[in-house]
Amino acid sequence: MKSFLLMMSFFTRIPMPRVEWEEQTYKKGVIFLPFIGLLLGAILYGMSLLLAFQPRLPKGIILYFLYIALTGGMHMDGVADSVDALFSAREKEEQWRILKDPAVGPFGVVGLILISLFYVYLFDEHKIAILMMPLVGRVIAMCVSYRQESYNPDGLGRMFFDAVKLPHLIIGLALVAGLSIWLLGIRSLAAFGIALLVSLSVIDTIKKRWGGLSGDAIGLIFELSTIIYGLSLLLGGAFCMLF
Repeated sequence: MKSFLLMMSFFTRIPMPRVEWEEQTYKKGVIFLPFIGLLLGAILYGMSLLLAFQPRLPKGIILYFLYIALTGGMHMDGVADSVDALFSAREKEEQWRILKDPAVGPFGVVGLILISLFYVYLFDEHKIAILMMPLVGRVIAMCVSYRQESYNPDGLGRMFFDAVKLPHLIIGLALVAGLSIWLLGIRSLAAFGIALLVSLSVIDTIKKRWGGLSGDAIGLIFELSTIIYGLSLLLGGAFCMLF
């Protein structure tokens, strides 16, 4: 219970009883990350049902603001920092400096705008898939973090990489597979596979650029994989309608 409460307070802004921070408790709590994603998806889906009769654009905006409120937008910082560093066309050491800089550069601003627009669009278009999106993003983040090394041994990313174990991945993947088949069918599994492959490709590029990963890189994957999954579902549905 202590590990669950710590992870809830770390990865969400949902009020929880205060738990003292301990690295070992954090590592034990990683097993709950897929279930936290599912909880976030359930809240967003429930709100989408309440907004079913609202015009689509306000619905997407309200759901996006709810998502930011629930998560505190904690991974958006990783999106901005990673995009700033990757598109800076600088040497590795300079990209490391950009990652540690609290200021957001022009590329980071553009990245945040694009992420926001995609989320509003996907929350407009999707129904039951909204339940799956936060779960998929968190399971893929765990998958790409498995047996990885951080370029910064003192960062939070290092703890996350150390914490993710094979049993955690099996639980997360089983949850995604079971809910995908039950709620959306095989196209959800295909969309998950596409999002995972894209995420692995992005991670490979980052490792070559930085000589390792960081918490910022995983923050980028949290959000990017969610969006790729949502877009792949829409494209898959449109493709199926052609036949």
